[in-house]
Amino acid sequence: MDNGQMRRVELELPAARDMMTTVRLAASGVLARTHSTMDMIDDAKRAIEEACNCLILNCGEEARLHIVFELQGDIMNVEIASVGPKAARTMSDDEREVAICIIRTFCENADITLTDGIIDRITLTVRGGDD
Repeated sequence: MDNGQMRRVELELPAARDMMTTVRLAASGVLARTHSTMDMIDDAKRAIEEACNCLILNCGEEARLHIVFELQGDIMNVEIASVGPKAARTMSDDEREVAICIIRTFCENADITLTDGIIDRITLTVRGGDD
């Protein structure tokens, strides 16, 4: 990183599982700017993909995901939000709790925003750098 400057990358893409390769590649590219190990990058990608999948389960057919990666030093903050119509079926409380546990296993911090019991935004903090 240059002088600890913040770097920001934004993506907006269809809320579909087949877009996860693009999301994982973007996350890798941003986090690779730190001195992170491959294991740390893989953990971050798992957390981000799980967060995206939570939102996708709650999205309608025409919905999109808006993802913002902000990197400052060795810390990457990721905000993932759904934009557009919601699905008729949402995650059960049990499904949501399992997903949240998985996300929190692979990142330093995760904040989940619910609207009417539906996840519509997840913000993650991932620490890069050497272990």
